[in-house]
Amino acid sequence: MKNPYLDVDKKIVSEIYTSSGIMDNLKVLCDVYGSRFPGTPGDIGSVKYIVEKLTEYGLEASYDTFRIPGWTRGPATLEVTSPIKRSFEVISLPHSVSGEVETELVDLGAGHIDVYE
Repeated sequence: MKNPYLDVDKKIVSEIYTSSGIMDNLKVLCDVYGSRFPGTPGDIGSVKYIVEKLTEYGLEASYDTFRIPGWTRGPATLEVTSPIKRSFEVISLPHSVSGEVETELVDLGAGHIDVYE
């Protein structure tokens, strides 16, 4: 069965790559506002930017504010202590709790399913 949205999707993707305006908006959202977890400055700024652009395009646009439980990314570290001490750059995933974990590191190679079994 053919995906009924495939043609629309192709048109949208094509428009993104051929229209400098759309790509410019995407760059602003990514480069200026960065990560946009709910309630963060990046989220709030990007919402205001989108409403401003939609209004510029002649559309009626607005947003509402409301309270939600949130999460703020804190620092995260990963350090291998043996056989060679080495640190890695990592980030905490959304809604991760803080704490320390010490465990054995197992090399699973390329991560093929048969290695896990």
